[in-house]
Amino acid sequence: MQKMIDGLRLAYDVAGRGDALVLLHGFTLDRTIWEPQFAALAARRRVIRLDLRGSGESACGEGPALMETLAGDVFGLLD
Repeated sequence: MQKMIDGLRLAYDVAGRGDALVLLHGFTLDRTIWEPQFAALAARRRVIRLDLRGSGESACGEGPALMETLAGDVFGLLD
């Protein structure tokens, strides 16, 4: 799936039901790093994994991807 957050296209997956658990990847990785855990966790709760800006299938933004910017992207996705 994809969602526009502040004019930037972010790619993400959602599975399961209940309280949300957000899985974030590290630098140089993407959301597929969570493949082994994704289905197992989705059996217990709602799981969201996303490609942070500039990673995987998400678009790059202007300027550096500061921690505050990445947090804003996650907040926008959950909103």
